[in-house]
Amino acid sequence: MERSWFQEAISRIDAVNARDRRGYELPCAQRAGPILQEVGYPERTAARVQDLIRKRNFPRDPEMQFEETTGKTGADKMVSIIQKTWNKMTPQAREIALQMKMSAAQRALIEKAIQ
Repeated sequence: MERSWFQEAISRIDAVNARDRRGYELPCAQRAGPILQEVGYPERTAARVQDLIRKRNFPRDPEMQFEETTGKTGADKMVSIIQKTWNKMTPQAREIALQMKMSAAQRALIEKAIQ
């Protein structure tokens, strides 16, 4: 099936936007690392922040996916989504979910949702 002129235009715009975003990510990540270390954060934390800015390993990084989804969706919407999902889960599944490794931000959203 042939793409319409509109689909082609959108594809080209997306490519330009992606290229432009990559252009900003690298300098921001390069500046963030030294700044964080200068104010006392360990090198490991600075490197992690740089990876998050660059979206390195995005498809395989649950924390990065969470932050990206929360940023696009908003915390209130995420709480609503978690509540709806939580209500469909069995008690055993809920226990397993609460035992999973997660960031403080993730845990806070879950706790807010299940109160």
